[in-house]
Amino acid sequence: MSRSIWIDPDLNESKAFRSLKRVSILVLFDFYKKRRMKEVKTSTKRSSDWEIINNGKIVYTYEQAKKKGLSSRQFRDSLDDLSEKGFLSIKHQGSGGRGKDGKDGDVTLFNLDDRWKDFGTKRFRKVEKPRVKDTRQGRGWASLMNDPKKKAEILKKRERTIKKKLAVKNNSDKG
Repeated sequence: MSRSIWIDPDLNESKAFRSLKRVSILVLFDFYKKRRMKEVKTSTKRSSDWEIINNGKIVYTYEQAKKKGLSSRQFRDSLDDLSEKGFLSIKHQGSGGRGKDGKDGDVTLFNLDDRWKDFGTKRFRKVEKPRVKDTRQGRGWASLMNDPKKKAEILKKRERTIKKKLAVKNNSDKG
C-alpha cells in the first residue's frame, strides 16, 4: 500500500466533497489509501493518465473501521454518505461474518467513482446498487427494548450497576 494519496485537484472545491460529514472524509481518505494506481501512457497527451487497478476489489470491513476508532454506525453512515454523493459504489455486497481460519468471510467489494464531479447537477447519476439495509427483525438492541419485560430487566440491572459505581466512588472520596 502506498504512503501517498493522490487527490483530484477539483475535489477540494467540489460541492460533493464540501457537503461530506467529517467522518465520511476520513473514510474516503482510507479508501484512497487502499486503491492501487497504475500509470497509463497516452499517445495524444503529454502527461500520463492514471487508473485504479483494484477498483471493484477494494475491501474495507467494519472490523477494519473499528480498529481505526469508528463505530459501526459511523462507518455505515459514512458509506451511505459517500455512496449518495458519488464517491463510492458497491460492486458486491458481502454477507459479513468470518470465513475459514478466522479470516474475513464474504466481504463487500467497493468501487471508487467519479460521479461526485456531477453532484448537484442534472447529470448526476444515483448509485446503481445502494447498500442493502439489514431489515431482519428481532435482532440487536431494539429487539430487547421493544419487549417490556426485557426492557425492565435491563434497566434494573443498569440502575444497580450505576448505584454500585457511585458507592465505590463515594467510598474512595472519603478515604
